[in-house]
Amino acid sequence: MEAKAMEEQKATFKERKYQIQEEKRRIMKEAVMNKKLEQEQEIMFMDTHCLDDEQKAYVSAMPAQILAWMGGFGGGASGGNGGV
Repeated sequence: MEAKAMEEQKATFKERKYQIQEEKRRIMKEAVMNKKLEQEQEIMFMDTHCLDDEQKAYVSAMPAQILAWMGGFGGGASGGNGGV
């Protein structure tokens, strides 16, 4: 009986470890997405007055690329949030 209880406890610990690893992956993915969003926000609302023409052209093209990526990633014009 003691061996069976130990095996059950071992299986429980293993499952909990897996759940913790999955949660850690989710949190890390969310952190990466948040960082990317911050960078995209900076680009979308960047003051271009102090940039040269080449830099302005690059920064001006980025919002369209960001929006296109968001539309493709999120499933359409809703930006990935289900139209909410």
